[in-house]
Amino acid sequence: METAAPETPAPTSVQADRIKRFLHVLVQPRSYLNALYMLTAFPLGLTYFLVLVTGAISGAFLSIVGIGFLILLANCGQKPDAVDDFHTRDVTLPGGRTIKVETMVDQVDLMRGMMFRTSIAPDHGMLFVHSQPGKYTYWM
Repeated sequence: METAAPETPAPTSVQADRIKRFLHVLVQPRSYLNALYMLTAFPLGLTYFLVLVTGAISGAFLSIVGIGFLILLANCGQKPDAVDDFHTRDVTLPGGRTIKVETMVDQVDLMRGMMFRTSIAPDHGMLFVHSQPGKYTYWM
């Protein structure tokens, strides 16, 4: 008994049609337009993304710088020369003598009073201003 070599099936018309359709794509102009679109879409999309991100970061940075500049401008102006000049006013006593007086009006200032001080300079004093007359105690 002799065995014959298996016969390779001849390409059928279905397989031939598939091969023709696959190779036909190479000659259609629309295929090249699609490939060109894919080649340009990614770099353009990436560029668009980078421009948006860079713009957002730049905008946030400039906003922070702008707010800082406004805060800097708000703090410009004449400032007291020393810590003792805060809340100080010149008060002339009935005898004509003038002293520098720190006025304590806020509740926090009234409670702090002379805490953390060891002395007051000559010709200086403190006035404690209350909203109503009364007897008030102070710790010195």
